[in-house]
Amino acid sequence: MMRGPAIFDVKFKNQRVSYEIALNDIVLIYGSDSFERENMFYTDALYGIGSYSGTIPGVDCPEHGNLIDTSYYDFSTGKAVTTKSICIFESDGEGPLWRHKANGYQSGLRDSCLIVRIGSRIGNYDYFVEFHFKLDGNLATKVKATGLIATSFWDKDNPNHGNLSTDDSPEARDPFGFRVGDYSHGMIHDHMFGFKVDLDVLDPMNSFEVIHFKSGEVVDAFKKMKPSIKTKPKYFRYNHTRYLEYETVQTESGFRVNPMAPKYMTVVNENHRNKWGAKRGYAIVPMTSATQTMVDAHPAMNAISFSKYNCAVTKRKESEPYLNSLFDAHRMENTKGDFSRLLDGENIVNEDLVTWVTVGVVHIPSSEDMPMTIAIESGFVLKPFNFFDTTEVYDQLQVYNGQDGDVQHPPAFTPCLENN
Repeated sequence: MMRGPAIFDVKFKNQRVSYEIALNDIVLIYGSDSFERENMFYTDALYGIGSYSGTIPGVDCPEHGNLIDTSYYDFSTGKAVTTKSICIFESDGEGPLWRHKANGYQSGLRDSCLIVRIGSRIGNYDYFVEFHFKLDGNLATKVKATGLIATSFWDKDNPNHGNLSTDDSPEARDPFGFRVGDYSHGMIHDHMFGFKVDLDVLDPMNSFEVIHFKSGEVVDAFKKMKPSIKTKPKYFRYNHTRYLEYETVQTESGFRVNPMAPKYMTVVNENHRNKWGAKRGYAIVPMTSATQTMVDAHPAMNAISFSKYNCAVTKRKESEPYLNSLFDAHRMENTKGDFSRLLDGENIVNEDLVTWVTVGVVHIPSSEDMPMTIAIESGFVLKPFNFFDTTEVYDQLQVYNGQDGDVQHPPAFTPCLENN
């Protein structure tokens, strides 16, 4: 009950994609000018992410969804608690998965997917984790946060507010956020969600490849793969171009998202290739660029050091089941689960790997977060990357209207309802 939801043995058309995708922890660090709250931070797994309290009818699950029981141990009563907390349903994406229209030809496929959704309340926040199983082999993991923001006391006469700009009232904001009520201050914070993502692309023996999306001199692009090239080919009009740089990561490592240095992080199987000779794999694509910005000198970083990386890769070990230790928040000067213990330099080429993915959002509460925060969202996508030979869903019944006069339409979307 302490850790979050997990799915196991994920396959697409009976081909293994992942052994385990599991939410390990949610961490938050607050900032506030308050004697009682200036040092607040949380590791939510310590409070039990898996204490699922059930769904809210008409809100959490569509009418055609199926509800599945979950159980956890209630420390206060000493009894097991069972609730219908997992919602499984088919969702109409209300848009195209793919489409093309030109010169009298039009064709496309409407997006739809299977969603597994589970909600949990931890203190003032409500969290949802969703697994989206897409027709094309994509698997999206989404996390949403809503509920009540944590506030501190707003003292309009606080001498620490300093002089604000003339177009802003002194009662409006301070270095740690905005006034959101008569006596309420919305404390700035982040939400960092740490996942264990154990990909087994076709089989456990995988490698981790980073594809760097770069730009520079044309000759430099060629020299990366063929050093003997010394001059730019004449058919290049310009001296500069975009190009890719391929890196097979040799030892356990951590990576951060940088919009100015885009990259694809891929798990590939060197022993299996697609029709065109490329290593079959999956790419890990974060949905947001938020990353941990707290300096390492902050004491909390000893307990949540995993959040420094948007993605890290290690060799799989039974002795390393989680990305941190539950109780390190109470022993920051002598932590037992510092993430650096996992990054101990072992070889990760053609090995059984685990990737540790951290995604999140920074939250600057505003007046719209009172009395209730509208759901904010983050997540990541596991995207087939040369896993197939062609567009995997192109054989699905699609909308088609060609110049040959042939017209076809897939069946209309209808929810699946079980008989009562």
